[in-house]
Order: sequence, then C-alpha cells, then structure tokens
Amino acid sequence: LQSTKPKKKSNAYKETDSREPTCTEAGYVTFARADGSNEYTEEIPALGHKYVDDGVVEPTYLRYGFRQYRCERCGRLYKADFTEKLIDDSYLPESYARGRVLFGRFRWLFYTGDNALSYYTGSNVMSEELMRIRLDEMKELKDICEAQGKTIIFAVWPNKEQVYPEYMPTYEIENPLKRELTFKAYVEANSDVTFLYPVEDLSVGKVLGDTYYPYDTHWNTWGSYLGVASLYHALGYETGDYQDLQIMEIPGGTKGLVGTGLLNDEDYQDDYDYQVIYRPGVYPLWTDGERDLNTGYSDVYRAEATEPLYDKHIVLIGDSFRVQMLAYMEKDFRRTVGVSRKYMEWGAEEIRNADIIVVSAVERFDDELYAKLPELKTYLTQSSE
Repeated sequence: LQSTKPKKKSNAYKETDSREPTCTEAGYVTFARADGSNEYTEEIPALGHKYVDDGVVEPTYLRYGFRQYRCERCGRLYKADFTEKLIDDSYLPESYARGRVLFGRFRWLFYTGDNALSYYTGSNVMSEELMRIRLDEMKELKDICEAQGKTIIFAVWPNKEQVYPEYMPTYEIENPLKRELTFKAYVEANSDVTFLYPVEDLSVGKVLGDTYYPYDTHWNTWGSYLGVASLYHALGYETGDYQDLQIMEIPGGTKGLVGTGLLNDEDYQDDYDYQVIYRPGVYPLWTDGERDLNTGYSDVYRAEATEPLYDKHIVLIGDSFRVQMLAYMEKDFRRTVGVSRKYMEWGAEEIRNADIIVVSAVERFDDELYAKLPELKTYLTQSSE
C-alpha cells in the first residue's frame, strides 16, 4: 500500500519540511503557520516491501535452490521455497596436502590437525566420568557468577566439517551424536548450565549463504553472525528474521589452508566472503585494539557502544573464532571485550567487572576451554574478596 501524505490542519499552515518514506523507514511532513509558530510533524508510515516473483534458481552441488522475490520499490531480494542442494555421495578416498590439509569435494579444503577427524567421526566422545568432572567445574563457575549477579555461558563453535559433511571424503561415522552433542545432552540432562554448540543454526543458515570459508578453517562473516545470534538466543534476546538482513556475497576471503598445504594460490581464486549489513549507521564510541582476521587481531579488544541495545558489559573469551563476532557485538553491548583464551590474565579486570562472560573455543580446541576454567575461577573469586 502507498502511504498517504498527511494534510495540513488548515490553509493557515504551510509545509516547512518533509521526507519521503521508504520500504523500511517512515517519512514525515512538518507544518507551521506562516510566521513559523505552532509547528507540528505528521509521520508517514513506511511503505513496506512490494515483492514480485523474480524466478526460480535451481540447486547445484554448491548452492541450495530457491524461488526469488524482488521488491519493486527498492530492489531488495527475498528467498523462499528452498530446495536441497545436489549431493555427490560417491566414494571419495582421503587425500592430503602436507598431512594436515584434506582435499574435499568441489575443491573445498579441510583442516585435519589437532585431531579434527576424531571429532568428525565421533571416535573421541568423552567418558561419562570426564563429562561429570567438566560439568561440575562449569556448575561451580555458574554458582560463583550468579552470586555476583553475572551470567556465564559456555560455547563450543563447530569445526567446519561438522557443518559441511557433504563436501568431506568418505568416512565411517562411529557415533552420529559425536563428542559435542553427546556432552550437550549430558549438560542439559544434569544441570541448568548454558552450553552452546550451534551446529544446527550454522547448518540451517547455509541456505542463505555459506557459513565457512571454502579454503580456510574459520567461519566467515555470515557464519560468525549466526554464532552471535545463537549467543543472543541463549541470553533471551531477539534477533529477528535473518532475511531482514542484507547479506551480499563479495569476492575474496581468508585462504589459510592454501598456505598451510603449500598449495598454488592461483588454483584457489574462487574464494568469497559475505558483507552482512547489521545496524547500518551505528558505530562504536571508541575501540581499543584490532579485530581483523586477515590483517591481525589483538589478544584483548575493547569497545564502547554509542547506541547499545543492552546495557551490559560482556566479555567473550576464546580463540580466533571470537574475532569476527566482535563486529556485531560491539554495536549492541554497552561494553564489549574480546579476550584471547591463552592470555586470559590480560583481561582479568574486565572479567571481574563483566555482567556476562562467554567462555568459548572452536570444537577442536575444546580441551583448552575446560583447562582454563580453574584460572577463570581464580579471577572471579578474587573479585569477591
């Protein structure tokens, strides 16, 4: 529906200012008497998108199929009626570059260091005794945090191959639940501790765009947003419809596995990332440190928000997977701090002052997460003395 322009109260008034509405933003008209007195403003509601059918995109081995709709007014695209991508399930033997880079289907590369394949096949599920010990430590930290008015969340971000098994060589899966889902079920059955492992969120999110780089171990900017969204859901925050975001594919990306495998860079030129337009026009008040996965990032990164959605001080403790999450979080929280798990002591004061603590690790480093819990306990108990 077209918005109707407001009418002035009488001929004694004239229009002094106006802004046309768009699909997503309201407009307005300002009126005043000839002498400038009695000024008032009438809002014009946002127009809303006017979508028309823009055709069907057929699935491929690398992309889901969907029907596309285009807004006649602003050109915004909307996808619906998704169909599964084509799957090549023929036998593919494992093949490596330098013993740590695994060649997958359709030129995707995977990292096999740090026992990553044992996580993928499910051969390293924790014993019940080990799960009990680790959960006891997590429960103790939760109790300490609650006594101080803090919230603590434990998060393990999935290895890339858990989200993209369709591109992996042929392996026998020993345990379909695997290590993290088994532990998640144990945590939920035996406590009220919040343990995140958003493998489903990242897998479902693939219909709108790939969530990991084809030639790197990391999630990309779209995948990191889904990681942030899973964290927000755990905190009880709303994130809205993902398709309300503008997600645009852009050429280039992080190609760490090309270097790790000493592969010819010219053979791996079709990498890509995404630009996710999130709260456009909102920027941090100030930042301290770097948070770029390609050019470098700081062991401790701090930011203060100009227009925070949440009046909270949040500390994200983790590895390199934390880096791309900070670009979203620094807009939303009053104070956002990203701390390297290896150098947690450098963020000890931030941890003591935090409202929310997120202790995280990418899946293949989950042992390191649990190994740091006693150190975290030390910082938290120091704050209560």
